[in-house]
Amino acid sequence: MKKMKEKIMIGVAVVGVAASASISVLAWGLSSTGNQVSAAAAWPKVSSNMAVDGEKAQQEETIVNDQSLTKQNIFNKMLNSVDYYQSVYGSFEVSNAAFGDQTVSYQAGLEDKVSYQKIEGTGIDQEQYYQNNEQIKYDNKARTYRVSAVAEFVEEPQLRSGARITENEDGTKNYFYRGDVTHTGFASSMSLLPQEMAFGFLEDFSLWEITGTETYLGREAVRIEGLTEEAYGDKLSVESFVFLVDRATGILLRYDGYDQDGALTDSMHTTQIAIDQGLSINLNARSNKYAGYTELVRGQ
Repeated sequence: MKKMKEKIMIGVAVVGVAASASISVLAWGLSSTGNQVSAAAAWPKVSSNMAVDGEKAQQEETIVNDQSLTKQNIFNKMLNSVDYYQSVYGSFEVSNAAFGDQTVSYQAGLEDKVSYQKIEGTGIDQEQYYQNNEQIKYDNKARTYRVSAVAEFVEEPQLRSGARITENEDGTKNYFYRGDVTHTGFASSMSLLPQEMAFGFLEDFSLWEITGTETYLGREAVRIEGLTEEAYGDKLSVESFVFLVDRATGILLRYDGYDQDGALTDSMHTTQIAIDQGLSINLNARSNKYAGYTELVRGQ
């Protein structure tokens, strides 16, 4: 019997238990109205009979600036992607049975501590801004908004270089998450700081392989093909998967998940991305854009 996973969120002032049920959990995200580069070319599926070798994931210290294509280095880079860029903007599309199709766009300046994101899809049109420890979320369908104070957090040094998975005497596991310094939420968990994706799909090194590199939207990407751990894959209806991970930063650029019949059941495709090329967030334009919206207060 496989051991249950207990995940502890550290650095974001959240403590949670149990594994994620779906990678496309609805959150505050974003969608750009600008031009998008199409990246929806079909990929070959991963066979459930794919031969894999390697050892069970062992947590080691992050090897800073090491560009070698080892499983440990790619795993570590996905867990610590925010250490490898200062600003990013772009968009991606997600699709699964639970939420249908959604378009997410984002801008995040880590050094300036500003961000914007938007999600659009069937029945949803939401935007989020972050600046000066304040987050404002707008629901464009309901024409409402909510203002929240965001406390500064101090990250423990071991989250960058220490073990990110530990095991208790009873066999349960602790998964240590870094705080979302992009302040984007959904965009962070799916792509910009893909810790959940790394923990969920890549913890067992024997179930996946690095199969090469390729160019994706102008970025050098590491291609990973693998099988899911049974309990985790059952939650997603995913048996095999393909990742494209940005080699320089660890950002997840593309994900395709297939069920036991080889049908695509879950996906995230980046359609546009620019790293360390500045931002175009206009925080001063909000007064006109959201005129007439009703503020929601705590308890509403």
